[in-house]
Amino acid sequence: MIKEDLFKEGKNMIDNSKEAVNGAVAVKALNTVKVYCAKHLCPECPLREDLEKYNSCPIPKLDVKTGVGFFRDIAGKRTTKPPKFDGSLQLSPEFKSYLTSVLDRALADEGIDSQDLVKHGELAVKIKANGLIKVGAQRDGRIKILGKAKCHPNDAFNLETGVRLAVHRMVQDADKPFEQTAGYVYYFVDYDGSIMCKPWNDDVIDRCNLALDNYFASTFSAWLHITSVKRGIRHLADALRLTLPEPEKDGD
Repeated sequence: MIKEDLFKEGKNMIDNSKEAVNGAVAVKALNTVKVYCAKHLCPECPLREDLEKYNSCPIPKLDVKTGVGFFRDIAGKRTTKPPKFDGSLQLSPEFKSYLTSVLDRALADEGIDSQDLVKHGELAVKIKANGLIKVGAQRDGRIKILGKAKCHPNDAFNLETGVRLAVHRMVQDADKPFEQTAGYVYYFVDYDGSIMCKPWNDDVIDRCNLALDNYFASTFSAWLHITSVKRGIRHLADALRLTLPEPEKDGD
């Protein structure tokens, strides 16, 4: 009857305080029951029905090393963590406006004017419930993910930090240089901000673009550098306007 009382007490414990039971407590309790069963063969065992039905006692067969039954199914499972971000916010016009301002600031930190990008394509931010932020571009009917940033499981989600990091990685990837190989097509930004392409021939145009760091391996890379190239062209134009003409020589 001691065994029966033990099972009744254990049942009450499971029913009344499931959340308080952890794997270590369960293993210790099951080991205690196994030792007791090995020493006592109670004729009125509460598990008699199992003995008669299966011709064996389930207690010795319990795997108490990893947790069994109720403990494996309930206590052994990790509690589902709440989402880091509510995806429904992306449908809100107010949130979209806020997200656009966050993106503009992150681009400005990298020296990019968002208005230069709008002329040729669209940059968008998508946020997953687990805190994954993707910065993608849509240009000429093509969609490409350019930068990603994922919030660490143990960290609190911060939208501005995530967008800034994703944009920074996007720019780093776009900075991969074009190999100056004869006949290879590269992309560059024209003086009016349009994106052009031509094969590398080491001609005057290529050398000018080389001086301006205006040669890229893809249209997306050129697109992200429109602001910096336009700035370089303006600086070059200002320098040429400020350059004094050489004095005329005698006899000229």
